[in-house]
Amino acid sequence: MFWFALLILPVGYLFLWPLTDRLLKDRGKPPLQVALTALAFSVGVLGLLLFYLGLLPGTWLSGVSALAIIVIGLVVGLVLNPGWVSPRRWLDWWRSQWRRLVRLDLEALLSLAIIGAVTVILVYLLYYPFIGDDTLVRYALQARLIYLARSLPGKVWGYPPLVPITFATTWFAAGSVNEHLAKIFQFVMVVGTLGATYLIAGRKGNRRRGLLAAAIVALTPMFVNYGSLAYTDIATTFPLTLALLSMIQWWESEKTFDVLLAGLLLGVALFVKQSGVSWLASASLIPVLKLIASRRQPVPGRWRKLFVALACILLPAILIAGPWYLRNVLIGGWEYVMPVAGLYHQLSQQAGLLGISPSLAYPDAFGYVLTPLYTIGWMMGIYLAVVQGIKVLRADDQPTPVDLILAAAAIPYWLAWWMKVSHNPRFMLLALPLLATWSVYPVEWIAGWIQKQPWSQKIPQIVWQGIGVVVLLGTAFLGTQERLGGVYYTITKPFATDDQRLEHAKSLVYELVHFARTELDPETDRLYLMDDRLAYYLTDFETFTGNPSALAELEDYDYIFYNVFLYDREKADRIGWQDREFYVHAFDDDYFEPVFETHGIHVMRILHPEQSGEGS
Repeated sequence: MFWFALLILPVGYLFLWPLTDRLLKDRGKPPLQVALTALAFSVGVLGLLLFYLGLLPGTWLSGVSALAIIVIGLVVGLVLNPGWVSPRRWLDWWRSQWRRLVRLDLEALLSLAIIGAVTVILVYLLYYPFIGDDTLVRYALQARLIYLARSLPGKVWGYPPLVPITFATTWFAAGSVNEHLAKIFQFVMVVGTLGATYLIAGRKGNRRRGLLAAAIVALTPMFVNYGSLAYTDIATTFPLTLALLSMIQWWESEKTFDVLLAGLLLGVALFVKQSGVSWLASASLIPVLKLIASRRQPVPGRWRKLFVALACILLPAILIAGPWYLRNVLIGGWEYVMPVAGLYHQLSQQAGLLGISPSLAYPDAFGYVLTPLYTIGWMMGIYLAVVQGIKVLRADDQPTPVDLILAAAAIPYWLAWWMKVSHNPRFMLLALPLLATWSVYPVEWIAGWIQKQPWSQKIPQIVWQGIGVVVLLGTAFLGTQERLGGVYYTITKPFATDDQRLEHAKSLVYELVHFARTELDPETDRLYLMDDRLAYYLTDFETFTGNPSALAELEDYDYIFYNVFLYDREKADRIGWQDREFYVHAFDDDYFEPVFETHGIHVMRILHPEQSGEGS
């Protein structure tokens, strides 16, 4: 079953390629955009249909149901587009890419840097099991619950389900839980995001600019670090970037198909993560800007086009993602329609004034070499957006205001990040392709200035190539250094078990899970977990995850896994936890009996009144 899953995965990720090619190719879309759109739609359609199957009574989710959807979509596409199957054309394309690489010019060097970065990401993904905290707490846990139930159980709600459903589908195909196979999805999203960055920066055939922007993203430490974890940020960035590309194309063509394409892609993004909601508002602003910019032109049906564009943006997104958020309301009420960071995280240290430029606030996340480019590019992009915005307001003739369109998406999202969640630079991943596109501007300016200097003409081409190699190698090393350990251990310890790999990467989690497995009984012991990550591994136990206030909340449980760090004095005081009954009595022998401790996590047996001598 493992090899069957490995074989079916590429088909599952791209089964709508023939159909998408049929719809997009005749409308002048470049082949790469066709392929990436097919990837987004294949993943989105499969996940959406399985979501509805999971809501039906019974157990409809299985490898057979997923395979049926894939086969039907593939067959329909091939019937409508039989010419899509062209091995000779595919072979010619790969040969052309190889010829470009062996030139070892600037474009080839940029391509090799991108290939090197994604290779490090892939090796790290395949070597380690799930180790990302958010992955274990949310997406992997939801996937395991879906896999075990063969349906969408009531416990799976809150964060959108596309990634968990995709993980579970992989396990259905493999016949067992295989975290390494599931993480291939993350690699595909990484490649898709780089491809979308290339498209949005390299419009009008500017291949070098596209490669440069994609290389900047690929060599950004934050992208490499989170690209090698199965988080949902990059999986959200991918369709959002494609949607913005479609909006740029709509500005130029005013064709309903382009804006409808953007709406569908936005729906896929919202089915991955709720953070894309600001992009929905930004996309809706673009037709309004178009209306203002063209108000002096004799455009028939101006207002009708505006309302059609808005409908094409909003309705597909609502129809695709809306049912999930409605389900959140039905389960948890309107306050849980969209999951948000808890108070504990909201009270974390924010970026402050430096957050005016995300790269300045977090130079380690953006890379110390790339931070100047990101910072200058950010300022240049905003400046150009303001200039283009003024021309739009004046209805002056100008080329497509690409920077204004990029800013319409980037600025509102950045403001929300800066004011609410700038304690973590990871959330800026959604705007990273846009920031990288602007970062190309200072690079082009520097290169243009150098070319104008007389001394630059005297330096041999091979020297420039050597300088380029050194700069790219240095940037690549700095960008990937935190993940090179995965490459090292893949080479030196290729046959390590998953337990050994988990112990190496997350010794705390491993030790706690090992204790629960060896010392506790899933049939009789009920666990209260203050470390959310443990629930993924202990689904055969009766567990509850939370942070107790009163001792009465523990009455139905036998053991508590107490995370001391959640109750550190500073945050406890700020949040108001210092007076909680549990916090006061956490180490009181009358209530708890310590049985195990590691790295600040205490496993304690809960002493109920009859056990502590306080019963009547």
